[in-house]
Amino acid sequence: MRIRGVPGADNPLLQWLLLTLCLIIVGLAALLVRRDREMQRGMRAMAEELRQAQSRESAPERELARERSARDAFEIGLGRERAANTLPGIPLEPGLDPSGKPRQQVRLPPDATRVQLVLPVGDRRFDRYRAAIQRWTGGDDLWVHALVTATVDRRRLFVAVPVDVLAPGAYSLLLSGIKPDGTRDDFAVFSFEVTAPR
Repeated sequence: MRIRGVPGADNPLLQWLLLTLCLIIVGLAALLVRRDREMQRGMRAMAEELRQAQSRESAPERELARERSARDAFEIGLGRERAANTLPGIPLEPGLDPSGKPRQQVRLPPDATRVQLVLPVGDRRFDRYRAAIQRWTGGDDLWVHALVTATVDRRRLFVAVPVDVLAPGAYSLLLSGIKPDGTRDDFAVFSFEVTAPR
């Protein structure tokens, strides 16, 4: 069987037209491939940017969570330390009992090194106070604290007294306010009797 040629295939114009069509098709295919690759690169870049943005957003959250965890641990530890170092508070009232004897009984905790006396100051307000303890019978001061400040409650003073100065017996505590010129204003006397720990 004899194969016949395409009529007019030897026409140079037709040959150039076919060649031009082939080149156009190849060029379009190359453009499509290039565009597809660029789209893939763009999608990968967008995915990477999104991942980095999520990482940047989550980093402060992780840091905040770490700070909260550290703060909570610190507060728990501080609470335990405060609980361990909290002194027993013993409120005192000024004056004597009706019989003229020390007004209150103070029992020292057996395992304490200090005892905290809570002293009401009423309406007397000073920047600093002076607390002095002496025996009920008089004599020199056994213990003096001249830099007491009402930092927690302006109506009360918290005075930590070493227990080694408080042997069993009767005592008086003179509370004074320190004026700006350094002079004292004695305004309250507290009386108490210390009993031996059980």
